[in-house]
Amino acid sequence: MVESLQSSAFSTEAATLANWKFDRKITHCELVRLIVQHELSFSFVEYEGFRSYSLSFNPLAESVSRTTIKENCMEAFQNHKSSLKDFFGSWNSRFSLAAYLWTSRLLETQLVFTMIK
Repeated sequence: MVESLQSSAFSTEAATLANWKFDRKITHCELVRLIVQHELSFSFVEYEGFRSYSLSFNPLAESVSRTTIKENCMEAFQNHKSSLKDFFGSWNSRFSLAAYLWTSRLLETQLVFTMIK
């Protein structure tokens, strides 16, 4: 446990972390967000470079397998899906939702959702 850590990197005022403790759940949530946001493969967590990078932050942290991170991503997907169902289910009107998927000339995948109320 870190007794006290001060940093002025984020603002002019010093930021202090007192009694910091590693939280595996927060780390997994942030890793899921990283993988989804940057469209990384699940095997990314098994790359030697990523593992050594992660261990440099916390040598006591456990490695995550690609199947575990896949399950975490699917769980996050199901949570977001159910929250969207609840959000749209509360509407008293009908709407149509269409998804368009294509690849640009630069081989970038584009996904657009259009909703008509």
